[in-house]
Amino acid sequence: MEISFQPVANSTAGVHLAMGKQNVFVIGYDASSQKLFVDRSGCTNNSFNKKFGSLSRNETSLTPLNGKIKLHIFFDNSIVEVFANDGESVMTTQIFPGENDNGVELFSDGGTTTFDSVKLWKMRSAW
Repeated sequence: MEISFQPVANSTAGVHLAMGKQNVFVIGYDASSQKLFVDRSGCTNNSFNKKFGSLSRNETSLTPLNGKIKLHIFFDNSIVEVFANDGESVMTTQIFPGENDNGVELFSDGGTTTFDSVKLWKMRSAW
């Protein structure tokens, strides 16, 4: 998936992945703090490790490039990799969604975000 958007002051925008009845993984950008983040606290399959839930959010600084944030996202059965602004920032995390946790949704909280480009494609097996 590749998305490009123009962040709005005091807003948070991005994409929800692995959405299901009780599951959501968030990749977002907080414009007020200029932080890119991944948040797996909404992922329900965390019983295999006591610390998994407490290690749910990671963030990094990211300045818009020409007023935009570009995210190139790879998501397979358990790994999510995010390349921001052509590799300026890179984040990787692990989640274990259920078979029906396959929804994808763009979001914007605190303002109206313009998503300039949204491209999706199915990953093929390396095997």
